Amino acid sequence: MSRRWIRNAFEGFVLPTSRGWLLLLNSVVWYVISRVNHNVIALSLVWASVSCLVVSWVSAFLSLRGLRFSRVESVRAQAGRMLDLPLRCVNGSVRPRQPFIVYERFGFTREKRLGVVVPSLAVGEDRVISRLVLPFQRGMYRLSRIQVRGGDVAGLFYRQKTIQLPQWLVVYPSTERLGDLGLGFGEMNLAPMSGRPVNAAGFSQDFYGVREYHPSDGMRFIHWRSTARRGKPMVREFERNAQLTIGIFLDGQCVSESDVGSSLAFESAIILVASLVERLRLVHCNLVVGLGGAKPVFLDARPVLERYEETLLSLATMVPGELGFGVLVDEMVTALPTGSVVYCVTLSDKADVRDVVGELSSRGYDVRWFVARSKDFASGKSKPHNVFHSSDPVAPRYLSPSTSLSRVVCGEDVSSDEEVAG
Repeated sequence: MSRRWIRNAFEGFVLPTSRGWLLLLNSVVWYVISRVNHNVIALSLVWASVSCLVVSWVSAFLSLRGLRFSRVESVRAQAGRMLDLPLRCVNGSVRPRQPFIVYERFGFTREKRLGVVVPSLAVGEDRVISRLVLPFQRGMYRLSRIQVRGGDVAGLFYRQKTIQLPQWLVVYPSTERLGDLGLGFGEMNLAPMSGRPVNAAGFSQDFYGVREYHPSDGMRFIHWRSTARRGKPMVREFERNAQLTIGIFLDGQCVSESDVGSSLAFESAIILVASLVERLRLVHCNLVVGLGGAKPVFLDARPVLERYEETLLSLATMVPGELGFGVLVDEMVTALPTGSVVYCVTLSDKADVRDVVGELSSRGYDVRWFVARSKDFASGKSKPHNVFHSSDPVAPRYLSPSTSLSRVVCGEDVSSDEEVAG
């Protein structure tokens, strides 16, 4: 019978600590001595011990009375980055509260149970308790309850109770910073907060509207009348003649939960796609997204800022499935105009996958193919390969635990007959 089971079974009760058990045993011993020897000193020690136990028991029983808890909205949760999950605690009692401990279990941290000591609270004090955790696993998690434990000053008794505070938390996949993706004029025009760049080479002179000035805007586009009327810098916007469309396809097949290398490869592919979406947020373009897996996701062409949150949420909750890469591409390729840049992220380089990638290239798309193979992640590095010939329309770029995504994606590290990413 574990101590955890005992605590849960007697939750809400006032239970003795190891120090409390020792004092209780000591009281029994002195009581026996006083009864045998009729010793006044021994009897006095018994009454002193019993008095201390009673006072401590009452103090522990009242230790959690009047405390009210609520969750505070936390910052965006991302795997691999510290996250603060604050709690608001209000002391609604008529007397100060001594220090207590708040416990909570999480499914996305390596330490399954987090405990935070809260210093004493004054009467009516409203305090926000900071709790820093390090998420290491993406996904959607339900935060259900917290456990609060208080006790007496002497540390002889404690009382624990559970408070239900349900809340959903999304842990987004981790990302790496990528450099120039080599997208041409589309990447050179960084999108301001409105999502539409101001006039530049490749844009028409059709007037679109006026908006607030952004540090990336040129001074020559300032609209002086609107600036004088509103009292802050305003710039003119112009419509664009053409807009770059980028497609991202992520294969969710060939993943086995029992195979560690396969699972690591799948997670690496998700990190790559999340990093691409994060980088494309700075580019004025339309985004088409196709994600395989158990619940396939198909997002047609929309401005990247409109697809940003939806795509990252889909990546955070994505699980592998049976949808083939060919079916995924066939479903979404009609949303891509000819000449679009297409990122294909697959978990294998087999013939059927290679045929789909080759078909995309033959249709006039700028295909960029990335492969995360389970055997590379099982061994820790990519191995030399000679399965591709010079006649292949697109050569894959291999990922492994030792690769830098920025080098691979930005073209500094491409596949060859030499070691690729070891």
